[in-house]
Amino acid sequence: MFGLIDYAGLFPPAALSLEPALEEYARLRTDEDSWMLGRFVVNSAQLAAVAGRADLLPKGHPVAFAVLGRGGDGPGPFLEGFTIDLEEISRFRKQLGGGVTVDQFEVKMPARLLDSSDGEATSMFFDDVARWADAEGPPELTPFFEAPAGGDRRARWSFLIDSIAAHNARRSAPGVEGGGRRLCPAGIKLRCGGADARAFPSVEEVAFVLARCAERKVAFKATAGLHHPVRYEDAVLRTKVHGFINVFGAAHLAFARGLGEKALRPILEEEDLGKFGFDARRFVWNGTEVSFEEIESLRHAFVTSFGSCSFAEPLADLRACGWLERRSLDLAETTIPEQPRPRK
Repeated sequence: MFGLIDYAGLFPPAALSLEPALEEYARLRTDEDSWMLGRFVVNSAQLAAVAGRADLLPKGHPVAFAVLGRGGDGPGPFLEGFTIDLEEISRFRKQLGGGVTVDQFEVKMPARLLDSSDGEATSMFFDDVARWADAEGPPELTPFFEAPAGGDRRARWSFLIDSIAAHNARRSAPGVEGGGRRLCPAGIKLRCGGADARAFPSVEEVAFVLARCAERKVAFKATAGLHHPVRYEDAVLRTKVHGFINVFGAAHLAFARGLGEKALRPILEEEDLGKFGFDARRFVWNGTEVSFEEIESLRHAFVTSFGSCSFAEPLADLRACGWLERRSLDLAETTIPEQPRPRK
């Protein structure tokens, strides 16, 4: 769980204004459980305001940012917005120098492009994004693309993940010149909740996305709704809410053990905390395990992090179930770096 939670206090339901969010992030960086804290999540349009309050940023190690892009309803508008996003990021880095890094970029794919299932147009789109990022982006930037709400969810995810896998393969093919590249292999971003029950994807959708990402070796991160370790019924929203142990445990087992969509569903549906376990050597669900070494490798390359507007809620639940104290005892043994990210 090292660096697993990206702090998204600017976004609902917390929806803090900029200064309180920066102050809270700085405070969390001094907390005894700050080893679980990842990036600060911010819209690209807010970067100038962040630079204006650089005095509130945590001191010491550089602050890593995950930046949310403007997006667009088609390739043209998307690339226009992407150009502005890169300009904002460039100014931000110049203003704050070595005190900050921007290593993740999150954005929604143009819905029209996904629904067209036009492989050639999508290939050209990803090539254009890579060309702009290689020329103007920060070093080692990993883009995560989200399938917008609506439409045929399974078809959208399938086309998006397959298109990203094909793009990554083209970029890494033998004989393809890699000098001067800044953009890392792309991944997908899965939204796991929101303000109402309709925003929560089904177990079937989450299982499909994780299995497809594992099959195509596409990196994965999540956002929204993952405030608690295991799945439960939310009495206010009247819906089942995904747990971050369910989702990330399933992701690790999908990548490490090749579990398919059908096999992942029971893990995502599990509400019995006792079926999950950690020790210094492994993570296990109901007898199926993944080793520490495999977890370390997957966290580097494929199973990255999730955004949450609250850092306190996940920690409170982990303390309540006794896991956080046990895991903290093994912290000296971990070699996962402070900011894990997919490798080139």
